[in-house]
Formats: sequence, structure tokens, C-alpha cells
Amino acid sequence: MSQERRPVQEFEMSDALWERLEVLLPERAAPFHPLGRHRQRVPDRKVLNSIFSLLRTGGQWQSLNLLDSTRYAKRSTAHARFQEWTEAGFFARLWEASLLDYDEMHGLDFEWMALDGAMTKAPLGGEKSGPCPCDRGKGGVKRSPLTEASGVVVGLVVEGANRHDMKLVRQTLESVPAIIAAKRDEFLFGPLEVEGVDLEAELARVREPEWEPDLEAPVPESGLCLDAGFDYDEVREVAAELGYTTHPPRGHPLAGRGETGLPSRTKGAALGGRAHPLVAQSLPTPPDPMGQKGSQRPRLAPFCLCPLDLE
Repeated sequence: MSQERRPVQEFEMSDALWERLEVLLPERAAPFHPLGRHRQRVPDRKVLNSIFSLLRTGGQWQSLNLLDSTRYAKRSTAHARFQEWTEAGFFARLWEASLLDYDEMHGLDFEWMALDGAMTKAPLGGEKSGPCPCDRGKGGVKRSPLTEASGVVVGLVVEGANRHDMKLVRQTLESVPAIIAAKRDEFLFGPLEVEGVDLEAELARVREPEWEPDLEAPVPESGLCLDAGFDYDEVREVAAELGYTTHPPRGHPLAGRGETGLPSRTKGAALGGRAHPLVAQSLPTPPDPMGQKGSQRPRLAPFCLCPLDLE
């Protein structure tokens, strides 16, 4: 019985997106040939369309040769242009512009942030790959992303898979683009320039002897959520130095002590997080076939392998 081939999920860049990305591409001098017979360069829009198509489908570079050649570039062309734009910093500028657009449309929330690491395979190696401790020493990389409250990545560091998570904390916190770091400073300390306000007069008012600060006013802060793999004094010192308040996971000895942690562990947290009470309760053991009575002991339901939030 033959199976029908599933259609390929192709990607087509819109005109509005292309206008937004075209200004971010690096400038390139026109090629010179004494006879004017150089090869015609494949349009940048066609190459970008090919790269985004791979990101959308998760396919390999070789799969580009199977797509429509009038809309997508060949594998070698797309890969060479990808390397060229990476060295020119195009994708870093694209990431920064995307963060600014998101902040304008929805707003970046710096009140709560999270940092963690993830290991992935790197069979082809590379300068930043290293032996993976959980994959028999095969090549791999560790990604250390920093996200804001909505899960948008605002900082990222890539190192070898053998690097410990806590060793990448400073690099990750400092990897936030400068314009985004400035917006976080504005969230913490307020705008540096205020229209219609005489800053000199405000400073003079603060320096007056009878002036007293409002100690009950809430002070903005960036809470940094970490797991138990970051339970080191060095991590807490680095976070405090860069203006973050660390919060250990539930069940940690520091959790539930005022400003040093999140609420303490609940009964459902043993299943990995916010488990529903119905799931976390003890299940009766069926009677033994030999005639012995069943006993009440905690058991996990077979579908309770991940945190659930049924409320």
C-alpha cells in the first residue's frame, strides 16, 4: 500500500517583511570584471526566502535543491550567503530589530526573567562545540538563553556542551543587546530624559535638607528565576551586581523566605511543578492475585509525567 506524499510546507516572504529586512542587509560593492561578464548574483530576497523556509520546516540545506528554483536558491548559494551574513552581523541586527518591534507592539516585561541552559547535538563540530556529558562524549553545544516574562529571548550565549550552566550566567546576562539593556534600565530607574522637566531643579530639590525619600514606594526590580543547577554564591553575586534578584525553585531551602525565593513546595510540586491535586493524590493499589489485601500507598498515574495545570 503506497502512502501519499505530504505536501512541502513552503515559505513565501511578504513584501512588508522584505522592506523591513532589506535595510538591515550589509552593503556590498558591485563586482568588477574587465569584460563585464561576471555571474549574475542571486537576489537577496530569494536567498532569505530559502533560509527562512529551512527555519520553518526544519529541513536540511540539501532539501533546497528539491524546491522551485524560481522562488528558492540552491543549497550552495543559500549556505554561502548565510555564512556571509552571519559574519557581517546581519542576524544579530535582525534579532535586535525584532525585539524593538515586539516592544513597540506588545511591550517587553522585565519584571520577571528566567535563565536556563539546554544541550543539543553538534555532529559536525565547530569552534563552540564540546563533548556532551550526557551523550557519551559526542560533540554538542549548550545554549544559555535569557527570557523576559513572556518568554521572548533577550539574551543568548552558545558554548560547548561540557560547560556548566553557572559558568555562563555573566555572559548570558551581558549578552542583552545594548538598546534592550537601556530599556531595562529605564524600567528600573525611569527615563533618563524627561520632556518638560527641569532636571537641575529636581536635583536641587532632592539636595535640600528637609527632603525625605518615600521609603514605602515600591522599587522596581528584575526577578531572575533559576533552577537548582544555579545554586551557587557566585551566581547570586553576579546577578546582584547586574541588578537582578535571584529566585530559587520551589522546594529549595531558600524558597519561601521573604524576598529570597518563591513560595515553598506544595503537595503537587513533587510531580515537577504545578500538578493538579487530583493528579497528586494517592491511588489505591489493586488487590494482589495471591489474595493479599491492597494497601494505600502513593503512586503516580501513568499520564502524570509532566507538570499539569488543570485549573
